Amino acid sequence: MAQRKKHGPNFKAKVALEAVKGDQAMAELASNWGVHPTQTTNWKRHLLDELPELLKNKDKKAKIPVPCRMRYTRKSVS
Repeated sequence: MAQRKKHGPNFKAKVALEAVKGDQAMAELASNWGVHPTQTTNWKRHLLDELPELLKNKDKKAKIPVPCRMRYTRKSVS
């Protein structure tokens, strides 16, 4: 029995973005990337479902992070 392919998140994101673009049919897209069309459709659906949550501004007054070099610099004592 053959091992199942394990695709990383970067690969899944690339395939899902191509699917969202809609330049190719799902079967053609899946064939080009070497995955099953159903899997491509699932990744696309997951991307579209999670996208609003990623773009949602949870805190209206978001804190701007202080750069690392400013946080850890020593102040000279006079």
